[in-house]
Amino acid sequence: MKFEKFGEILSIHKGKKNTIIESPSSDSVRVLQIDDLRNDNLYQYTDDKTGVFVTEKDLMIVWDGANAGTIGYGKQGYIGSTIAALRRKNELYDTSFLGLFLKSQFSYFQKNATGATIPHIDRKSLENLMIPHLSIETQIHIANILSKAERLIQQRKETIALLDDYLKSTFLEMFGDPIRNEKGWEKIPLKKFGEIITGNTPPRSDSDNFSDNYIEWIKTDNIENNILYVKTANEYLSQKGLNKSRFVTEGALMVACIAGSIESIGRACLTNRKVAFNQQINAIQPNENINSFFLHNLFKNSRLYIQSHTTKGMKKILTKGEFEKILMIAPPIELQNQFAQIVEKVEVLKEQYKSSLLELENLYGSLSAKAFRGEMIAEEKFGDNKIFDKMTEIISTSHNKESVNEEDMINQFEDVQLSYDYIEKYNYVENKEIQWEIFLRKYFLDKPIILEEVEELFNSKYYDESDRWFKYEKFKDYIFHELQKKNSFIKQKFNDSTRQLELLISNEIN
Repeated sequence: MKFEKFGEILSIHKGKKNTIIESPSSDSVRVLQIDDLRNDNLYQYTDDKTGVFVTEKDLMIVWDGANAGTIGYGKQGYIGSTIAALRRKNELYDTSFLGLFLKSQFSYFQKNATGATIPHIDRKSLENLMIPHLSIETQIHIANILSKAERLIQQRKETIALLDDYLKSTFLEMFGDPIRNEKGWEKIPLKKFGEIITGNTPPRSDSDNFSDNYIEWIKTDNIENNILYVKTANEYLSQKGLNKSRFVTEGALMVACIAGSIESIGRACLTNRKVAFNQQINAIQPNENINSFFLHNLFKNSRLYIQSHTTKGMKKILTKGEFEKILMIAPPIELQNQFAQIVEKVEVLKEQYKSSLLELENLYGSLSAKAFRGEMIAEEKFGDNKIFDKMTEIISTSHNKESVNEEDMINQFEDVQLSYDYIEKYNYVENKEIQWEIFLRKYFLDKPIILEEVEELFNSKYYDESDRWFKYEKFKDYIFHELQKKNSFIKQKFNDSTRQLELLISNEIN
């Protein structure tokens, strides 16, 4: 198998800073910045025609900064100063094949980057990369298979994100916005939610305070935004160290309260085991009137409010005294418990999806490694298509696992409007229709569906997520399809005053 260096097949052209214009004309040209390599959420234009212009056949690589090594292709415009164009010297290589190969080398680019504070791509490392010399037909075939596999992985990630959106929508439907408190719940200080405990550090001068496996010692990096329970600690305390430390048991909420940036304050996770923790964390061991799952979601939906209580200095600190005073809503425990039942069901699904996502990513890694080692030379050998078939099978079988027992859902959640009834109705949450029904019920339950308002609300909600920008034709097709159903949740009604047909939401979940 023959291999070639990237420097022999591509030329490198560094971009330049472009003057962005606010009111583009028909002669203006798109400017491609770092985020544009990932999505098309924001279009910017320039009239400056002196920069480096790329076509859909060129590749782009982020050259400078924390994202150095990020790859894009299939777009046209002038590239910014932190991006370089990679231009093929001949037609012997397919753009998508090269792009997918370079994507697989992100860790390599990061590892070999130059620059003490701001990373930069090392030109020699890029030029010396070796790639198998395959026929153009084989390259295209490999690229098609890998692109399909990538879409399966992206589909799974979107589904996990949709479950998070679903929980947030359900929380807001049941409890309202916790800051505006439009439902009028009683607000009490956090110290009445349970025992507030600030962690500490046993003296490091005594190595006997630490061990390899006695009890985990949690730090703020073990608390992540989109996980339910704190991650496993890297450091453990001994029995002696535990006697000098503070700890919580299962069901406590751990909150990051000291950090270098305001964005890190208020991150929160629950505990599902006994753990010790350091002084950068305040924990709440809830009392009998507070459900842990409710408390966790309350904090997730109140981050900015919590951050507003920090000190004003360079290092952001939310002291125990200030933390205890924060006023939060405290709805009846019966309603909290009802919400917690929904959370538990959704978390089971999320874990199943995350497990299958990990399996998909491992299979994709195996597939791409084999392809880029030159071990898949002809289409018939890509009958290692078995790996791709396995990925598709994981998606379809997980749908069957995750279907919901109808009787169970109706018995448990019949009083909750935006609840698991939707997952029961659509059989599994990956069905895109669930997103639209939840969205429309949330924002248009008491008023007509107006296209312009739907577009504005949808784009404001998903402005930072690729491939979720409002698409008029798809939405129109969805509405048309929904109206054809015998038990559609959307009804048409003639408005006598405006002399127009209106689309209205039914209160029932059919």
